[in-house]
Amino acid sequence: MEAEVRQGIEMVDAAQAAGVAHLVFSSVGSANKNTGIPHFETKGRVERHLRESGLPATILRPVFFMENFTAPWMIPAIQQRKVVLPLAPDRMLQMIALDDLGAFAAAAFLRPKEFLGQEIDLAGDALTMPEALGLLGKEIGAPIQYEQLPIDQAEQRFGQDAAMMYRWFNEVGYNVDISALEKRWAIPLTKFRELVTTEAYQRRLQPKAA
Repeated sequence: MEAEVRQGIEMVDAAQAAGVAHLVFSSVGSANKNTGIPHFETKGRVERHLRESGLPATILRPVFFMENFTAPWMIPAIQQRKVVLPLAPDRMLQMIALDDLGAFAAAAFLRPKEFLGQEIDLAGDALTMPEALGLLGKEIGAPIQYEQLPIDQAEQRFGQDAAMMYRWFNEVGYNVDISALEKRWAIPLTKFRELVTTEAYQRRLQPKAA
């Protein structure tokens, strides 16, 4: 955690020393809201240093990545057709596609007059975990079971940081106004059902050859 903060601060200082005209920082959704989640708080500390530096900047705050379902920590459960997480099954989780984060970063550089000084939380869709797994199940050709892990067991299984994050997801969660975001910046936002049908995403869902 401290290494992340140190690296972020050093990058801001180096950019300022080099006379960078516009820095875009990819943070995390709600990093400015004192969530207490360690890996949110680290990015919040870098954000504060960036603001205090006076460096011309845009802060982008993506929520949960849609590509997390194909990440090494998630894909085995997807392929085994059972996912167990501390997230309540009826709790909406806002998500964002990596390409959409990239589109906002590119737009920030292409449209600096609009983006300089802006701090923007990014989300493109909101689904419950069973809804998301239902869409994934259609793509792999088999239903994926979802089971909620009791929150008091989350720290032992996932660690303190993740346990705090899932507790926050259940009690507070992201609250991006997705339609207003898309209208304000005129950047199309990807829906999860669109992303999971792409060839690139489907390739990532498949088991790796031995």
